Amino acid sequence: MWYVNGTGVGAYARPQYGEVYKSRIYLTGDTNYVPFGSRLWFSSVISSSGIITWSPQTDYVDINPSDGENFTGLKRYSLELLCFKPNYTYRFRTSGVDPDPLIKVGTRSQESIIEGKRGLYFHHDSGFYRYSGGYPEEISQSISDIVRAITFANYDDIAGWKDDANIYWSIGSVTVAETTGSVTYASAVVRYTESSEVWTIYSYPTTINWGMPFVTGTSKSIMVGLNTGVVAQFNIGTTDLGESIKYRTVTKWYEWGGIENEKVIQQIVAIAEKGQGAQLMYQTDNYEDWVTISSLDELITFYNKNTKKFKRIRFKLTGTNYNEAMVFNGLEILLGTYEPVKR
Repeated sequence: MWYVNGTGVGAYARPQYGEVYKSRIYLTGDTNYVPFGSRLWFSSVISSSGIITWSPQTDYVDINPSDGENFTGLKRYSLELLCFKPNYTYRFRTSGVDPDPLIKVGTRSQESIIEGKRGLYFHHDSGFYRYSGGYPEEISQSISDIVRAITFANYDDIAGWKDDANIYWSIGSVTVAETTGSVTYASAVVRYTESSEVWTIYSYPTTINWGMPFVTGTSKSIMVGLNTGVVAQFNIGTTDLGESIKYRTVTKWYEWGGIENEKVIQQIVAIAEKGQGAQLMYQTDNYEDWVTISSLDELITFYNKNTKKFKRIRFKLTGTNYNEAMVFNGLEILLGTYEPVKR
């Protein structure tokens, strides 16, 4: 525990963000007075008795106030203190600071900044980034359609958290175009798996405003705060606070034999444990309509009806989970025809 001796910064300014760095407390984010928007205050070094002092009228540094933006985040990473603005990030090292905006990406949301195993992650208007020294790397190219669908009004409300393998961000509701149609993910959360660099999107009954690890003497979990005022454990149980869990998986496009050749599938087998009425569908070429193949009520389900003639095809699995999670083992194409293009 640290104790403040005398008057703190609060009597002089109203900063929003704080961080501990090299035995000092740093504060920033006061936008009530123009010069304070880019001002970083620092305390004394903690004394042997656990006391810090403040001299807010002299102990501060103004970081490029001429760039036209105010601080929106503060995070210690490795040997640096990163000072975020909406479109710039400055690196502070006590003995010096970037005089110019060398890193021209930043964040509008302090809550989106999360430290993972491979770096520091955050959201910028153009996507999600990872900083591990040098220049940040964009990691969200594969979900660029989802990134573009995040509304500007939600940029400063994006909240992140992590578990042992993944980084999560709550991004609000998004509507994403699919072929000639669209799909809406209500109260969406995107998950980035650090080891495989795979993205997953989830939709929840209520919006998650905050997430953080929670450790007791015997266990650890992730606690999330919802916009309803409820605090709940994350990824625990078989329902969303009593509501059934809906799932939806779409495969990649398959073009067996080349995109120019036409095919027909005559027999498909689907293998699924605890299918619980999941629906298997397919979509061909650029048509919006999904055609239902079958309900997966058995461990092995055969489909013995010809599909539409196609040049490319993809499959969708959708359903609602009430109890145990369904395990989808995959599809096998047993029989089909192939018509090469005549040249």
